Amino acid sequence: MDSMDWSRLKFTMDANHQKAVKQAFVYYYKNGLIYRDEKVINWCPGCSTSLSDLEIEYQKEKTKLWYIAYPLKNKSRSITVATTRPETMLGGAAVAVNPKDPRYQKFIGEIFILPLKEREILIIADKLIDLNFGSGAVKITPAHDLLDAEISKKNHFSFYKIIGPDGEMTAETDDAYQGLTIGDCRQKIIEELKKSCRQRRRSYPQCRLLLSLPQ
Repeated sequence: MDSMDWSRLKFTMDANHQKAVKQAFVYYYKNGLIYRDEKVINWCPGCSTSLSDLEIEYQKEKTKLWYIAYPLKNKSRSITVATTRPETMLGGAAVAVNPKDPRYQKFIGEIFILPLKEREILIIADKLIDLNFGSGAVKITPAHDLLDAEISKKNHFSFYKIIGPDGEMTAETDDAYQGLTIGDCRQKIIEELKKSCRQRRRSYPQCRLLLSLPQ
């Protein structure tokens, strides 16, 4: 049995230990034993703090699955992407499908246009994509989803941070959405998609930019 000597309790950031800790970390970094990188974390806007995975309690809820058509560049075709968080599409870097999905093999490597942002994005294949979720085509938002971040690092995609630490939309979403809460932004995105769909039908008769169904 061990007995702890609590009178000698020390922390790495104690004043008389900081120099040694810093020296150790610099040594590890210079020798390639540790590295710095960006990582998607659990964040609480109300408390302004990160949360460990062990502190998260997940709850199932009935929500909506939104189907959004991404038009193919210079062609009158589109691919339908399914998402439960339409507001995060503003941070989209790509669309991903499973390489074994016969529905989308002909689209892999094609360039699509991200609705509302009008940004050119690539459709890629990745075995991590679930063929049975939604339409089987998933938007990749690297800064706001763990799986998306993993896929994006492999493909060297840009990380668009569209939701700030305060829970509001950032400048990377453009002036139209900056400063909105997530909920308000979602509603605005939905309305903008409806409007965009009506306009695009003149060029893309099959356009169905927005359709919501219970999940």
